[in-house]
Amino acid sequence: MTKADTQSKTRPGSEFNLHFHPFSGRVYRTALLLTQSPQAAKHLAGEIYTCARRKYEQRLGTSDFRQWLAYTIHSNFVSETTYPTSC
Repeated sequence: MTKADTQSKTRPGSEFNLHFHPFSGRVYRTALLLTQSPQAAKHLAGEIYTCARRKYEQRLGTSDFRQWLAYTIHSNFVSETTYPTSC
């Protein structure tokens, strides 16, 4: 059993964090491209993390985390610009 396996069984969200961490820089850069504002990008990246973590268990067989995360970024950006604070 690896350290990652042990952590994912002991801490909720650890599996998500292992998947999300390599993409965290991309999430911020994408948010910056979409918002054109560092402050808004930081806020959007935080919202994306929160929403993606909440929805992670509901991905229903989506094996490509990167594709699922890109969809989550897009839908969250649309939600933020249309209906603020909706996740």
